[in-house]
Amino acid sequence: ESLCTFIEENIHKKSIVFVNGKDRFLSMQLSFAIRCFGQRATFSDFSFPFNESVLLEWEKRNYYCENFEFLSVDDFFELSEKYSLTHLLTTHDQVGQFYNMPSIWESKDFILFDIENVENFLKKL
Repeated sequence: ESLCTFIEENIHKKSIVFVNGKDRFLSMQLSFAIRCFGQRATFSDFSFPFNESVLLEWEKRNYYCENFEFLSVDDFFELSEKYSLTHLLTTHDQVGQFYNMPSIWESKDFILFDIENVENFLKKL
């Protein structure tokens, strides 16, 4: 509840959140909550699209989600450019290369990054 409230009240309405849960089921639940209660778009939610015109794009986005652990911070910058991705939500134990990067929200289990903030942080180093 606090995550969705934070998202709704603090990130831009046109934001797109990349959701990385520990597994597909958790990712789907988080994505659903963000879309319904946080009122923001998510990058992919594993829900099968019933429109043929978006099937290939859906598969491409799910590939990124399924291979999260292999993506670098630079890969997220590229995704941000290509898809207007603005935020990354992940679990503390799967934070990967975002370890020690500035976050905008944290709980016991989850951490939310603003990709632009991360990029600006790295430019200052």
